[in-house]
Amino acid sequence: MILGIDASINGFGYSILDYQKNLIITKTVKIPNKIKDQRLKKEIIYTELESIMKSYIINEIIIENTYLRNNVKTKQLLDQIAGAVELLSIQNKIPMRWITTMTLKKHILNQNITQPKKIKGQPKKPKIDYKLIMQAKIINDYKLPSNTDDNQTDSIGLAICGIDNIWDK
Repeated sequence: MILGIDASINGFGYSILDYQKNLIITKTVKIPNKIKDQRLKKEIIYTELESIMKSYIINEIIIENTYLRNNVKTKQLLDQIAGAVELLSIQNKIPMRWITTMTLKKHILNQNITQPKKIKGQPKKPKIDYKLIMQAKIINDYKLPSNTDDNQTDSIGLAICGIDNIWDK
């Protein structure tokens, strides 16, 4: 089974799919806003992930490789969470791969992702939100409730990429 993980600073989404892309479980683990201690947040995430790995036979872990050019502190925290995931993968002898958001969207939507070009003298065209389109596709494909959060849909997409052998080299 493949474990897809979409980390955020206030928790994470995870999904487990079998090799036929059947959804075994998807869940978002939220850390209460009142918890401000970053070390405690990471401990909660680590403990939850450790429990997942003990509860399921995981053959591979796929995690999103985040790119945040404007928020260095958030990027550092997400990298630390990813480090905890990597440590768990090493301890449990489970291979782990990284996938960028762009690779994830391209694969799930099966298309090249481009934004409309600005043509001089023409009004600016609205940006296409490929993330929302991808989330809607996953919700539809897996018949999930329409209010399924993006941590869950992203983690399902990551697991799909793992099954399809798509990753960033």
